[in-house]
Amino acid sequence: MQVRKLIPAMIAAAAVVVAGRLAADIGGREEVSADLILMQGKWELVDFAYYRDGIAERPPRQQVRGTRTVTGNRYRLQLQVLHQQIDNMYTFQLFPDRQPKGFDVTLPKPDKRLIKGIYEIKGDTLRRAYTQPHEPRPTKFQAGNQTYQEWRRVVEVPQKAES
Repeated sequence: MQVRKLIPAMIAAAAVVVAGRLAADIGGREEVSADLILMQGKWELVDFAYYRDGIAERPPRQQVRGTRTVTGNRYRLQLQVLHQQIDNMYTFQLFPDRQPKGFDVTLPKPDKRLIKGIYEIKGDTLRRAYTQPHEPRPTKFQAGNQTYQEWRRVVEVPQKAES
């Protein structure tokens, strides 16, 4: 009976610790959104398309692969699309109260330009759409002029302990 009471308390304590670390990572006293907590971890790219005037241009699947590892409000993007390869760190800010939900990504130095986008996170699926710097934020997915990405959470199975 005591264990049943202890488990919710342990979960609540872990959430406080994670939220505290995230708040420290984003620089202070800002409220940590549930979406930011849900985005933490490693993600694998499952869909990628450029939309120009609402028409999708999808590179061949075998020439597109990527991972996105999120820690706090930063992520490492390792992406290959056709012959272009990216391996950079980015910072981002979420706007979960907007409809659709929004984000801003700061490009790495020396550029430091801002990319505006929208996102949706449901379970282990993250959809993102964004425009080029200085362009307005998209208002819906897979439309207009945008880059669209769909990611699936990578669930890493713990290694079996050696005896």
